[in-house]
Amino acid sequence: IGLPNEIGPKAEGKLGVNFDERFDGRFLTPQNVWIPSIDSGIERWNGISGADWTFENHGLSAGFADFEDGLVTIASCGGLFACPDPLLEQPGSSVPAFFSETPEHNSVIAVTLVVDDVATGGIADADIFFNPTLPISPHPRVEQIDFESVLVHELGHALGLDHNDNCVVGPTVMGAVIDAGEIKRELFRAEREGVRFLYPAGGAPAARIFDRDKTLRFDAEQGGLSPFPQTVLIFGPGGTKWERTITTPADVNADDWLRAIPEKGDFPGDGEMEISVDPSSLPPGEYRATVEVNIEGHRGQPVSIAIQLAVLAEESPGTDPPFLTEAGITNSANLRSSRLAGGSLFTIFGSSMATSVEQAASWPLSTTLGGARVLVNNEPAALLYASPTQINGQIPRGASLGPGGIVVRNGFGDSAPVSIRIDAAAPELFLVGDDDALLLNPDATVNSAANPAMSGSIVSVFLTGQGAISTPPAAGRPAPSRPRSQVISISAAEIGGQEANLHFLGPAPGYLGMAQGNVQVPAGVSGRVSIRIRIGEIWSNVGFIYVN
Repeated sequence: IGLPNEIGPKAEGKLGVNFDERFDGRFLTPQNVWIPSIDSGIERWNGISGADWTFENHGLSAGFADFEDGLVTIASCGGLFACPDPLLEQPGSSVPAFFSETPEHNSVIAVTLVVDDVATGGIADADIFFNPTLPISPHPRVEQIDFESVLVHELGHALGLDHNDNCVVGPTVMGAVIDAGEIKRELFRAEREGVRFLYPAGGAPAARIFDRDKTLRFDAEQGGLSPFPQTVLIFGPGGTKWERTITTPADVNADDWLRAIPEKGDFPGDGEMEISVDPSSLPPGEYRATVEVNIEGHRGQPVSIAIQLAVLAEESPGTDPPFLTEAGITNSANLRSSRLAGGSLFTIFGSSMATSVEQAASWPLSTTLGGARVLVNNEPAALLYASPTQINGQIPRGASLGPGGIVVRNGFGDSAPVSIRIDAAAPELFLVGDDDALLLNPDATVNSAANPAMSGSIVSVFLTGQGAISTPPAAGRPAPSRPRSQVISISAAEIGGQEANLHFLGPAPGYLGMAQGNVQVPAGVSGRVSIRIRIGEIWSNVGFIYVN
């Protein structure tokens, strides 16, 4: 969310929009066919609940785009696509020739130029320019580009949104790429939330934090170790400043036990605050405080972080350090296996590991969950779930190969190191029921005895431990849908003991640590038969598939 660092949101939550009449009827299609698409595109950004933002539709204009008029002008020539001066009044057939001589512009559909107000640092003006050489249409055929989808995207830039590729899973209006014939006119949740963030209405917060960080709990033993510090990611419009305050009940002095640093910062570079507690001077009991973060000059309210600290008496029940054994470290896809690779999902069974039960609720995954951390070769692992007896997470992709160790750490101490081995690949199929592989049939329904795949069809099988991939996602984040990544090692598949065509093997979009293999069922195979995947020289475990 947000434009480059130096540009913040517009001071007022509105912008007027003009439509250059030279664009209308002088380029690709007859006059006035664009108007309904423009009206519709503008309205999609208006009236978002919880947001104070409006585009005012001023209709056709005889004026050229002006970077100082405080209006959005929708045009063709100008900006990145600046036509030579002699062509401005008579674009005609010479415009495509001009663009064909500048190859770097050939695939750019449109561009929005945003001008900032020097005094406020916020948006002052924005103008949108469409490439007149591309097949853009308000009613696109398969080979044409949808005008309204692109316009809605560019209007998002005009009000302050950046591209959101790989920030969220799946297609979005603000994704940087659109294919011919693709329709992306309806705003997704990411875009609506972005407008609420930049232009909050009512009592909405100015800064944003993940839901998981709105309440932070620390558990400690009197006279024991201090709990891990917890890092809160703070998000705010680029170019703005934030500061924090700490409040506590009247009978408690937070200076004695609570730290939140830094006290202030600039967005986006200083968007992290580390919160730590020091229970050494506190008697047993429950302690509470509130950390508030406010953005200077922003219309929203401060965002609050509730701090809870429980100090237990020495040797109280529940203050034992974590305990685990080699037998308790397993591969999440197949709990009978301990094979692991960089990026594998793991499950640890033990006791006294986390001090509370917590499940990850947002991306990126934290390396602290339920008051516990898992260190793999001294590197913290991203965690999905934590409880006193079970922790699920992902082996760091950069974990060194060969023998290594796992340690679970919480506020009451460290477990003894437990030996593990990290391989280049350790494929394990996800299993359900009685060793059935987790499979989707071509219609995306789950494969089962009552719902078998057809011989010759392509099914999707899911696994973890795929090893190196062509485009790894950022740590603690799911695989994006674009660009599509693949397993680097040579891979193969077998179904029913026969070689099966493996059409694709790579990260499953939207998931962390899970790979998807698209496998064609060989002709002549039927019944409940085995399936397995090979990565490099290493075969996966065997699962079973039902074939008609």
